[in-house]
Amino acid sequence: IDSPAPKRITTCVAPHGMVLSQPDGARAYVACYGEDVIAIVDVEKGTVDRVPVAAGVSGFGNPQYGPYSAAMSPNGDMVAFGNTVSKDIRFLDTNTGQMVPSMTLPLLGAPYFPAWSADGTLLVLPMQAPDAVIVIDIATKTELNYRSFVNDECKRPHVAARMEDGSYAIACEGDHKGPGKVVWLDATTLATVRSTNVETYPDALALYRKGAP
Repeated sequence: IDSPAPKRITTCVAPHGMVLSQPDGARAYVACYGEDVIAIVDVEKGTVDRVPVAAGVSGFGNPQYGPYSAAMSPNGDMVAFGNTVSKDIRFLDTNTGQMVPSMTLPLLGAPYFPAWSADGTLLVLPMQAPDAVIVIDIATKTELNYRSFVNDECKRPHVAARMEDGSYAIACEGDHKGPGKVVWLDATTLATVRSTNVETYPDALALYRKGAP
C-alpha cells in the first residue's frame, strides 16, 4: 500500500525479450518485435534509443525480422537477439550500442530464448519449426551439435537456461492446451537427462541458486 508508483517508460511497438546491463542494471535492452528495432533504455533518465536490427527496416506493424528474445553474454559485452520472422540471431555490442552485422547467425527455424556457455563462446538455441536445440560456436558460426525433438519430447522449445553443473534446461511450450514440459539436457551430447511436466504454456525459466537470499 505504501509502495511508490512504478516508473513507466514507453519503449517501442510490441516489446518482448529484455535484459539489463551488468552489473549495474542501468540500461535495459529490449527486443521490439513490432518495429524491428532494439530499444536501449536508460532506466534512470527514462530516455530511449532505438537501434534497427538491420539496415533498411520499415518497422511499425509489418516486421521483416521480428526480434523476440534477448540474452546477455556472461561478460555483458554482447546481447543476442532471436528474430523469429527472419529466422536468425543478431548481436548488439553494448559498448558501442550498435548491432554487429558480421556476427549474424542464420537458422533453419525460428529461434527463441538462447543460453550462453559460461565462457561466452557458445550459444545454445531453442528453435521451433522444426523443434530442436542447436549449439553454435559464435566466433566461427559453426554448428557443433543439433538435437531434434520428436513426438512429445519437447514441443515448441521456448527458452534455454544454463545450470550450475553446465547442463541446460529447456522450457517447452507444448500444445498450449495441456501441460508443457521442462527438459534437462547433457551439455555435451544434448541427450535428455530428465524431464518433468509443468502447467500450460511455460514461457520463462528462473533458476534458484543454493545459498542465494
